[in-house]
Amino acid sequence: MTSNVTILFAFMAAAFSVGVYVFFRLCLRRTLRSAGLGWLICATIVLALGWTAFALDLPPRTAVFTGLILPVWLIGGLLGLLIGLIRGGRADK
Repeated sequence: MTSNVTILFAFMAAAFSVGVYVFFRLCLRRTLRSAGLGWLICATIVLALGWTAFALDLPPRTAVFTGLILPVWLIGGLLGLLIGLIRGGRADK
């Protein structure tokens, strides 16, 4: 079981890091409003996927992906937006 937990944490760390990077770059290239709207659209998709996986009673690996990995990616994206906002030094462009 230890190797499975290690792999899970590695996937979670990778998802978080990718979320931070993607939304950080998006925030630097676009306006805050546009980047925030992109994050909200991604949040809606993540919630819809999680609800669908629960409603269809999909296998455990799918449930872990939609219920744990994708939300961690989304939280990383929110952190990336905040860092992009602070580093960009602007309220709105």
